[in-house]
Amino acid sequence: MPPRQSEPSETQPPAAPVPAAPPQHMTLETYQAFLEDCPEPMQITGTSGLILAVNRCYCEVAGYAREELLGRNVQDFGFYVDSQQRDQFFALLKSQGRVREFEVRLRTKNLGEFASLVSASLIVLDGETLVMSSIRNVSEMSATQEALRKSEELLRGAFQASLDPITLSRTDGEFVEVNDAFCEQSGYDREEVLGRTVKDINLWRNLDQRAAFFAALAAQGSVRAFEADLIDRSGRVRRCLLSARITLLGGVPMVLTVTKDITKIMEIEGALRKSEEFFRTLMHDGVDPVGLAELSGTFVEVNDAFVELIGYSREEILGKNATQLHLWTDLSQRDEMRELMASHGAIHNYALTVRRKDGALRHCLLSGRRMVIGGRELIYSSTKDITELRHAEQARRDGENRLRMLVETAAEGVWILGADGLVSFVNARMCELLGLPQEQVMGRAPADFGIPSTLDSVCTLPEAVHRSALDVCLNRADGTCCWVIMNDTPLFEDDGACIGAVGLFTDISGRKQMEVELVQACIRAEAADKAKSEFLANMSHEIRTPLNGMLGMLQLMQAGNADAEQRSYIDLAVGAGHRLLSLLTDVLDFSRMNAGRLKLRSDPLSMSRLFDSVASIFQVPCAAKKLELSFLVHPGVPETLLGDEARLRQILFNLVGNAVKFTSSGSVRVEAWAGSGETFGPGRIRLYLSVADSGIGIPDDKIDYVFHRFTQNDGTFTRQYEGAGLGLAIVKRIVGLMQGGISVESTVDQGTSINLYVVLGTQQAVVLAQHAEGMDLSAEAERPLRILLAEDDATSQLAMRVLLGRMGHEVVSVETGRMAVEALKAGDFDCILMDIQMPDMDGVEATRLIRTMPELAHKAHIPIIALTAYVMSGDRERFLAVGLDGHVPKPVEMDLLRQALREVACVPRQNFT
Repeated sequence: MPPRQSEPSETQPPAAPVPAAPPQHMTLETYQAFLEDCPEPMQITGTSGLILAVNRCYCEVAGYAREELLGRNVQDFGFYVDSQQRDQFFALLKSQGRVREFEVRLRTKNLGEFASLVSASLIVLDGETLVMSSIRNVSEMSATQEALRKSEELLRGAFQASLDPITLSRTDGEFVEVNDAFCEQSGYDREEVLGRTVKDINLWRNLDQRAAFFAALAAQGSVRAFEADLIDRSGRVRRCLLSARITLLGGVPMVLTVTKDITKIMEIEGALRKSEEFFRTLMHDGVDPVGLAELSGTFVEVNDAFVELIGYSREEILGKNATQLHLWTDLSQRDEMRELMASHGAIHNYALTVRRKDGALRHCLLSGRRMVIGGRELIYSSTKDITELRHAEQARRDGENRLRMLVETAAEGVWILGADGLVSFVNARMCELLGLPQEQVMGRAPADFGIPSTLDSVCTLPEAVHRSALDVCLNRADGTCCWVIMNDTPLFEDDGACIGAVGLFTDISGRKQMEVELVQACIRAEAADKAKSEFLANMSHEIRTPLNGMLGMLQLMQAGNADAEQRSYIDLAVGAGHRLLSLLTDVLDFSRMNAGRLKLRSDPLSMSRLFDSVASIFQVPCAAKKLELSFLVHPGVPETLLGDEARLRQILFNLVGNAVKFTSSGSVRVEAWAGSGETFGPGRIRLYLSVADSGIGIPDDKIDYVFHRFTQNDGTFTRQYEGAGLGLAIVKRIVGLMQGGISVESTVDQGTSINLYVVLGTQQAVVLAQHAEGMDLSAEAERPLRILLAEDDATSQLAMRVLLGRMGHEVVSVETGRMAVEALKAGDFDCILMDIQMPDMDGVEATRLIRTMPELAHKAHIPIIALTAYVMSGDRERFLAVGLDGHVPKPVEMDLLRQALREVACVPRQNFT
């Protein structure tokens, strides 16, 4: 190990100071005088090692006279045992200018080889650099330290070898040293404890105990066998005995504490106490009567249960035998028990009857054994009172008999399957259901009668516990089938072992017959409903088709140059056509409502545009009657709403139509406003509508009937106003579907106001912008179109061709779907107006071919609009699903047609040509 500069330790005396440079202008002789009385060997040499001055102590240690040393080199004397240590020493001195307590081994003539600490510093004398050094002999000190070390190791070994935890701490509780037993008991490592106090590691469970311990230690200087609860690192509580003493170590008061863990001793003592209490409790507080008797039968101890069983007090029992207490009801049982005890030394569950003090009899089972207790041979007996068990057993047998009687006479069939899955019991009703006598059912499997086995075997089917009732057809002996409801319940032992199942069978043959009849009735009703729906659809189509041609021609005539008289005739005819169309729509809608098939759409709509379209229909009849017709949309109603525009138009058409019909003079006012601050979920508002007129009014006693179907205020043959009485009934139904409500306020001869509200959706600004963009009415949207019209009805075809031509569009017409496909192959079109029902090929099949034919691939996306009289619920969705882009019902409303064509005009032509 290389030499090093020594670090001071507690076992070393204070080091001699490094020689300090004396005041300046000193001579070598002055230095000699300065060093002479120094207690440590000191010398002054040149940097080459030449000795210039030494003190007396140096000469004594070296074993040379001063004259023998001066003028010679240190190396001449071989003072340094290891030349490498010498070279390291001088290298440090040269680099640092001074060295303090450098460990080195020296050898002198007087002392021989010894360990030393050398200190040196560079001084300047008359311009020459010299080395002044001192030497300390530490050999004796090392021996002392070694002795102390061995003593310390001995004490530490004893300290660590102790099986009891030992700690050394300051009086404030700070740990200075702990042994391994303490670390093992507390669960803390030595490094975690040293420097910390008992408070820091929370050793004491009870702070009052801790305070009392340290108070006694401070007052007495020592404490012996102080009982306390200490907590280890894991939180476990240990009961300990603490002994401590205050002692002085190095003049410092310290506390030496020895801990004795008595937890296991306490547990053993507690276990012994519990064992004693257990056996005492077993004897005296046991549930079963227990007694100790001598071999002669004289009782020496009994418990409380024994006292309670026979009705005598303990004092009356002890010192007497069973015969003296008149417990025996049959002395032969006594004699038999004595013989068994004598021959076998024990008896087990001997059945006997005991007479109590009050004369009552108790049925018991007695078990006893001869044993030696405390050096005495005694008989230990335990008695079990089974009186209640006997009574319960009798009650069970009685109950089984009653249950068997109930099962035998039950209206349901019952059988019991054994663990083997075979019938082990069957009642008379079950035999009747099977059409077999009992002996032909017993021992057979359920599958023999067409019944799925609930066992299979039941012990292997735990899910059978949860099996629900099954409808089962029993195979009767005569070959017929008997329908029953079968309920199965597995039977289990107390240990969970399955021992069979109980089956309960209820005859449901009558119900099954009724179900068959109900299914047939349902089929007939569905067929009738389907026939009705098909009839209504066909009637609607067949009426709308000629009506479309008729109204189309009338609209052409309206746009012509007819004179005033002819125009009035035309207007009347148009009004009659619209009334017929309204009646047809009402009848179909009412039919759909009754069948629950009316579905609402949710499309963007504008109340302003909706009011405009309704106003255009009633302007002519209002002008004829000189009525003032006004529509007002209040601020606050969103420009675009989400809802079923067709149903809202139908509501307004019926309400405004009634108002115009029943008002001969004055005005009809229609208003719409949004509920202030009312919301019905995200993006929903309540829209209010009001239709007020100055007409004939409704009597108070008739208001409740106006919403009934086929009902009018005037029901006579001479009534003034036409109508089927369906309009308001349909309005109320539609309002209800829109989560709304409707009310009527009316005064006879002054007018009627019908107010309603519906719940509609709203759109975000971006969606509104997109819709507004789609509704663009720019010049581009009005561009002329080249239209292919597929229509088989000549009148409708002519009317549509002329009307479209007057709109500025070029029209090519065909009569069948196949002709439409061929026409599209031959030329380019902006869109197709496609009738659905046509000869040879219908509009749906034609659309499918246009969308899928390879030769029409570049035209496959051309807009195709259904122009059809199919307007029943679901028709529009069905047509859109097969590839059509729009739906305009017949008779055609010109506003709807124009809107559809505007949307087509907004699509660039290259997209579908």
